[in-house]
Amino acid sequence: MVVTLDNPAAERSSADLIVAAVTLETGEVTKILDGGAYPRWVPSGHLVYLRDNALMATPFDPATLSAGEARVAVVTDIYMAPSIATGNFAISGSGALAYVPGSPADFEWGLVALDPGRPGSALEPVVKQRRHFGPPRLSPNGTYIAVVERAWVDRIVIVDIERQSTAMLTAGGFRSEASPVWSHDGKSIIFRGITRTGGPGLYRVEVGGNGEATLVISDTAQATPAAWPDTDALVVNLRTLEGGLDLATYLTTPIGRIATRRMWRPSLRWARSHQSP
Repeated sequence: MVVTLDNPAAERSSADLIVAAVTLETGEVTKILDGGAYPRWVPSGHLVYLRDNALMATPFDPATLSAGEARVAVVTDIYMAPSIATGNFAISGSGALAYVPGSPADFEWGLVALDPGRPGSALEPVVKQRRHFGPPRLSPNGTYIAVVERAWVDRIVIVDIERQSTAMLTAGGFRSEASPVWSHDGKSIIFRGITRTGGPGLYRVEVGGNGEATLVISDTAQATPAAWPDTDALVVNLRTLEGGLDLATYLTTPIGRIATRRMWRPSLRWARSHQSP
């Protein structure tokens, strides 16, 4: 069976992953090649895989689990998001290829501003760069934007609106960064992060600092930050065992230690309250 393996050094796209074979009888994993994802073996004796929107083909020997040296691009316009390791194609037993066409431009989105006081006014670009941006979060003073740039490793980007510049929020070390919320004074951000060596949690970073992230809450309830109205209270969404969402307030005194957690249902009626250790 041919599979895609993660690559700890991969950040920008799934094109940096590893194609390998797994021997089902023993579980042994054999590396086939670097730089590919979503591999498929075809009866012509080739292994096909995706790399940066291109469907690549290489000769493959199932007996030795080895690939030839040739790497040929079959088509170069397959719809493929850089943040996932799959693509939209299929190959029939007779060798016919069906696929959804696309390009990297399909995932390049801009950040724009709209003046709510001027209905019908034109959208103004905030920055010239177009990237795979997620929903933006404006800082309290309106000078910065925190936004997730989606890639194989999602990173939070800080946009300086006046200077038209961008910078990474953290120094790295995460498999994923998501859901940034600003502090009330705009000096810090709390986000949901998954480290390369541990589990998920909520982390705090000083904006404009050295990018060091401090663990605020270890994630035991799949918490996603929603608002940070003051230094002592963080509002989060909590996913329940039933698959729904609770809204919770974490009171932190100081940041880093949970003093009280109160949760309520969408009806906004308190359901329970307890002291955390």
